[in-house]
Amino acid sequence: GTRRAMPSLWTDGRLEAPTSASVIDDITTADIVVVGAGITGLTTALLVSRAGKSVVVVEARHVGAATTGNTTGKVSVLQGSKLASIAGKHGTDTLRAYVTGNTEGRDWLVRHCEEHGLSYQREDDHAYAQNAQGLSTVRDVHAACREAGLDAQWVDEADVPFPFAGGVRLRDQAQIDPMVVLGSLAAD
Repeated sequence: GTRRAMPSLWTDGRLEAPTSASVIDDITTADIVVVGAGITGLTTALLVSRAGKSVVVVEARHVGAATTGNTTGKVSVLQGSKLASIAGKHGTDTLRAYVTGNTEGRDWLVRHCEEHGLSYQREDDHAYAQNAQGLSTVRDVHAACREAGLDAQWVDEADVPFPFAGGVRLRDQAQIDPMVVLGSLAAD
């Protein structure tokens, strides 16, 4: 038989009604069209709207139907091994610019939550190896964090329910309910 994906905990049981045809027919022009009603698309639309532009968001399914609605809700600069990959391919300047942009994006999202009374948690994030073979990649992540100016710590132990051979901890990242945040962005 075919394997069905488990529904996202964020979107399971939520019903989204499409915009009515009459509303869509009334839209004849826009300065900006954003494709995708995930966190990136809706944040972009909100910021463009605040800058005085008319904006339309086009989504094939519903708000949060794709990546954002199927995430862990973690908002972190660490992002697994991505920083090591960027450092290896593009160098320090690009790595630092990437980290700066992601830090500003995380902080903007946290401020949005605070300003709108949306709950979020501050959490440490980890990039880790489950065995000795994965340690070199995680050491590269740690080196990239340090190169980017992040205060990341090496840890040999973590209170996790799986094998942990070592890893990087980046304190004070964020955890959100992405669907609640998307609802707020869409309303704004």
